[in-house]
Amino acid sequence: MRGMSASGNVLDEIPVFLEDTLVSIATSENDGQNNIILSSRTLANRFISSRWGIRSSQRRRYLNLFSSLQKHCRILFDQYLASGKLEWADNSGKHLFGVHEISGRRQKHTLGFVPNGFSMNKVVDLGLSLQMTYTTFSSKEVNIEFGKWSFLHQVAMQFGTDCRIQQDILYALGLGKYGLIDLDIREVLLSFPPDATLESLHERMNPLLVDAIATAVDKGGATTGLNLEEMHTQHGEIAQRIHQIIELRKLEIQRVQVEEKEDMVDLRELWLTAYGYEICSALGLQLTTDFEGFEQVKNAASELGFDLKTGETSVSGVKMSDELKQAIWWIVENQSRPGVKSKNKKNNSKKS
Repeated sequence: MRGMSASGNVLDEIPVFLEDTLVSIATSENDGQNNIILSSRTLANRFISSRWGIRSSQRRRYLNLFSSLQKHCRILFDQYLASGKLEWADNSGKHLFGVHEISGRRQKHTLGFVPNGFSMNKVVDLGLSLQMTYTTFSSKEVNIEFGKWSFLHQVAMQFGTDCRIQQDILYALGLGKYGLIDLDIREVLLSFPPDATLESLHERMNPLLVDAIATAVDKGGATTGLNLEEMHTQHGEIAQRIHQIIELRKLEIQRVQVEEKEDMVDLRELWLTAYGYEICSALGLQLTTDFEGFEQVKNAASELGFDLKTGETSVSGVKMSDELKQAIWWIVENQSRPGVKSKNKKNNSKKS
């Protein structure tokens, strides 16, 4: 039994088995899963069970079979990841799944398979916008160079008119340091071909984002999420406006009024300000908090030299489009915000 192994013909069946498995999960009764997570080991085990009725608990008895199939499935997964997609056609039509990495280990490779053609409701339910791309498609966790821009390009084509999606794509491309940009960039994103490199994307996007920031500042607009400490050393246009940006950020926090209700505090307007965004991100807060949480917010603001105003209604402190406001609130509501990377957030906030 230990000598039993898989022949070439059997190995050829595995891709078809995977395709059937993905379609089955994606079209299940619960309206499908939008991010199907599967490891190479699990695929091998399922295939063995389906074809021979051998359970994974019997691995020792069929050691060679399990080892050879798991190794083959790892190789297949590497190929799918390099391509960034898995597509095929059968009697039921054409199928397309975006492929991204969840984790990679020596003994198994775990991938996420994202079906094509899902509705906007599914995107929201999944948290694809401002969640999955932050955590799964971010340049920190997944190498976007290998096919991931093709998936993001597809997202931009289908849902790119939504400001939330645009902000999400910027973070997924590693451009989050420019902050939350109050500009419609869909046409710019779609001007890149699906096979564009990350380097070419940055080469064109960087000056565009800097210009958007400079224009916003000159008009008294917000710079929420902008990593001022880093960006002013890299871009002269931002460096020239650093004092103006700091003054605008001070005015925001001085103007904003936080609404206190009977049992909670509404932080929506505070989240829109640059300093408020940093403070609330650092404290891990949501759109509302209890009075104990708000006490922490006030203490943090006090350390920066500000006394937050409270009242029976919220008062905005920023000059920002309604679309971007809704996008930021969506980020916070879905616990998907990029947050502030620096470990010493309070000191950094003092500097900027």
